[in-house]
Parts: sequence; C-alpha cells; structure tokens
Amino acid sequence: MSESRYDASHIEVLEGLAAIRKRPGMYIGSTTESGLHRLVDELVGHAIDEAAGGRAGAVDVTLTADGGVRVADDGRGIPEEDIETALTEVRAGSFNVVGICVVNALSRRVEVEVRRDGFRWTQQHERGVPLAPPCRHEQTPDTGTTIAFWPDPEIFGTAECSSAALSDRFRELAALDELLTLTLTDERPPRAGRLP
Repeated sequence: MSESRYDASHIEVLEGLAAIRKRPGMYIGSTTESGLHRLVDELVGHAIDEAAGGRAGAVDVTLTADGGVRVADDGRGIPEEDIETALTEVRAGSFNVVGICVVNALSRRVEVEVRRDGFRWTQQHERGVPLAPPCRHEQTPDTGTTIAFWPDPEIFGTAECSSAALSDRFRELAALDELLTLTLTDERPPRAGRLP
C-alpha cells in the first residue's frame, strides 16, 4: 500500500472573496434556501444596525421578478469612499462589512445605490469583482443604502428564497423595535412547486 504524504504542496491559500466562494458553507451554513436567507439576513442586519442607532426607520425587502433580492433602508448611507471596500474586503469594522462582502462574493451580480452627502452613488459587481469605481449621479436630499443581489447559480443551483420564511423572520425582528418599519414584497410570478 502506497503511503501518501501530506506536506506544504497540499495546502491551498485562498484570500478574500475567493475563499468565500470556495467554502461558502463556512460563512452562510449551506448553499440551500437557508443559505440564501442568511444572505438576506446580512443585508437586513446592516439596515437594522442603522435603525438601532436611531439613523433609520424603514427597511424594505423585495424579492424581484428576475430572482434577485433588493434591501433598501433610509439610514445614513455607506460613505462613498467605503462602498467598494465594504463589498470586497473581508474585515471587521463599521457597516457590517463582513456580511456585505459575503453577499457580494456569493452573487452573480450585485448593484449598490447609496444616497449620502447630497448625491446618489452607484456601483455594480459581478461575482465579487467591481465593474467600475463608484459613480456619482444627481443630487438628492435623501439618505440610505439599497443593495440588490442575484444569487450565483454556480453556488446555489436552483435554490430560492421562501417569502413565508422571510416574513416570519421579519416579524420577529420588527417586534424587537417598535419604531422600525420592515416590509417584504414578493414580485415573483406564481410558479408550481414554489413555497409562498
């Protein structure tokens, strides 16, 4: 019987988002419906952090017709200089950056819109890679962050979010803060076999 040796040549060092994509279960538990719900929780958690600090009052979650999930809040908005960092670097810090970068790493596409300091900013990513630097648009008096993501089928296959499970979770979260308005909208067309 041949003896195989385990040495340094067997070690693969992964950094940043590549590590998340290689071992998603370490970050979200599974690549099934519950893993998708964990991604939604990460974004909702960011918005609730803003609400807990008295800086936001509304969080709107939408399951889009094309299979995406959009989470919008009326908080301060991620600072423009931190948008790309929050989505691409695995590090602890403000704005729940660990969770947001995990969402980005496990999505085929992410679109970010930030309203802050009198302007609207946007950025798009594909499989964790920014397509361009954050772009400044028109002036706006509004503040807040909207992040939309489309789960990567290479990771999640055909798994989908359950609006019923998310609704139950959001009821629990809303009960913890009576000043927070948390809404869920399901724009997906009815499909046989899909749980509500």
